[in-house]
Amino acid sequence: MDQIGDGGIGREVRRLRELRGWSQSKLAVEAEMSVSGVSMIENGHRNLTTTTLEKLARSLGVEVRDLFPLGQPQLPESLAADDVLEQAGVETRWGVISDKEWDGILERADAAEAMRLYEEVEAERIATLDLRHRIGREGTRGERVLVARMWEKYLVRGLRAAHAAKNELVLEEAIEGAPRELVGGAAGG
Repeated sequence: MDQIGDGGIGREVRRLRELRGWSQSKLAVEAEMSVSGVSMIENGHRNLTTTTLEKLARSLGVEVRDLFPLGQPQLPESLAADDVLEQAGVETRWGVISDKEWDGILERADAAEAMRLYEEVEAERIATLDLRHRIGREGTRGERVLVARMWEKYLVRGLRAAHAAKNELVLEEAIEGAPRELVGGAAGG
């Protein structure tokens, strides 16, 4: 599986952990990892998989994007993700609902419903692809960040829905594509 290099993520994991008053042991328990694994991540000695990023984010009560170092450009308040979906002609709103709302929907879903959710997330992601590329070339910095964050949500939500659907083929496809797309999304690709 492709791995994502640290790039300061370890420092951000440490900062978020310390904000909660947690020891490395506490984070290790919450993230179902070893203490040495947490230590290696915080010290920048371990590459991170998307699965590890998701575990850490969920344990720390943040989104995956929040694990990337502070100093990311902040989104302007006037920019609305709903506008992006409207321009793409998308009726669903999986890229803009809160993580809490998504988690609630996914928790209540059986395998068939989780598969339907996966398909809708993927359809929304694909429908926004051309717009994502156009914004990557022509958009403001805030618009590029907004679209990259939405793309990240699609990838993480697709992975989680595929896992909940217990569809090994779909899950394998989602896992293989996610790291490449996260790197491509970060480059404005």
